[in-house]
Amino acid sequence: MGTLNSSTKILIGIVVVSAGFGLGKALAGPKAVRGVTAPRPVGEVRAPRPEHVEAGVNHLRSIYARLKAQDFSEAAIRALSKSDRRMPFSDLAENVTFHKSTNLGFPKYAETPEVLAVTEVYHYYNRRAKAPGMNRFQPRGYHLVLFRDGEIGKFTECELRFPAEPDTDGIYHVLYPNSKGYDKGVPTPECEYSEEPKPE
Repeated sequence: MGTLNSSTKILIGIVVVSAGFGLGKALAGPKAVRGVTAPRPVGEVRAPRPEHVEAGVNHLRSIYARLKAQDFSEAAIRALSKSDRRMPFSDLAENVTFHKSTNLGFPKYAETPEVLAVTEVYHYYNRRAKAPGMNRFQPRGYHLVLFRDGEIGKFTECELRFPAEPDTDGIYHVLYPNSKGYDKGVPTPECEYSEEPKPE
């Protein structure tokens, strides 16, 4: 990928998904950079507390047990309350839109049918403006992913991928490890332009 320039759009990677419920992340392309926070001063790097992440994992386990008892039906997902869809300690999230909103999404797209729910509450991008039109990132924390088999993934930014090609609507949906097409995917922009070590 080339370097970011001033014409690169910064997009909020949250879209309302099918059936009128839940949230899911998607971008217009691999070079579009997610993020809704202003650049932070150099040297100030935030990260979620480990006990907050563990509280999030426990919340996902509780949600999974309830949905499994109802065979993961659309009606069961629709019946989840706002408090069910708010992750613990979300008022401390880097993304301020998560502070008072629902922040557990139930994506419904073909690339990752094995994913039941996702949240970015415990992930911090720590975006830095290095030069006009340029951003650098110091990602910390995890994207929590609840899979339909009950597994809960804690993935760092550089473990995520975008598919090599968009879907029929021209959207590049985030791929998680073990997702279809993951091995052929490309790093997210936040990993590509991160100051953190890259995976091999």
